[in-house]
Amino acid sequence: MNTSDNQARKRSPRHRHWARRSHRVVAIGAFSFLILLAITGLLLNHSDDLGLPQQFVSGSVAEKLYGIEAPSIDAAFAAADLVFVTMAGTLYGNVIAVADDVGEIRGAVVSDNLVVVATDREFILTTTEPTLVERSDIGSVQRLNRIGLAGSQVVVELNSGRFAFDSNQMLLSALNPAIADIAWSEAIQAEEQQARQLGNAAAGEIISWERVLSDLHSGRILPNVGRIIFDLAALCLLYLCMSGVLLWFRRH
Repeated sequence: MNTSDNQARKRSPRHRHWARRSHRVVAIGAFSFLILLAITGLLLNHSDDLGLPQQFVSGSVAEKLYGIEAPSIDAAFAAADLVFVTMAGTLYGNVIAVADDVGEIRGAVVSDNLVVVATDREFILTTTEPTLVERSDIGSVQRLNRIGLAGSQVVVELNSGRFAFDSNQMLLSALNPAIADIAWSEAIQAEEQQARQLGNAAAGEIISWERVLSDLHSGRILPNVGRIIFDLAALCLLYLCMSGVLLWFRRH
């Protein structure tokens, strides 16, 4: 067999060195991981500029990626074509977050074209948008049980008795004893679709896009499988480095 035949034989795919064949296969497999690491790394490097810490994923995404279950609705009350609920310490009006760090809702009524929402520890005044206008705490000793209307007068029932509430000055005063006919705000059942939307909104406010990208970058996005996949990707990169060095020495 002449020299040219030997060279052709060495160049044939069947007789290529195992390091060269495996180097190409592993490189193709690791390519997608390198792209993912590069993109997530670039985004995380400019996270504050992009506002990623303040942007949150939807509740459905948070549930699928992290297994976060939506919090339950404490109670729901209707006022001014709005449905107000409290979930996990947040007041929502038609799926819009109105106020954080609130107690459990006790009722909602309309007064002077504004909505007075009562929780067990404070009054929250909102527009019909709804947008927060003002908050007023009733104190650590008192607890609010319910809120209603006597004509145009807002009436509340605390653990110490019934009082009139002035929504303009956000003050309680003695209730006229003659007032007996009070239309109390009654709890309603939130519709299934709205409850799902509220749950998604509440769960989605837990996980920021910065955390999702960080977990993608590190492999923590899937607690068990993700770490294994990224460990394999890291091993692939190490193998590419070692096989590349071996091939370089063989050539030289």
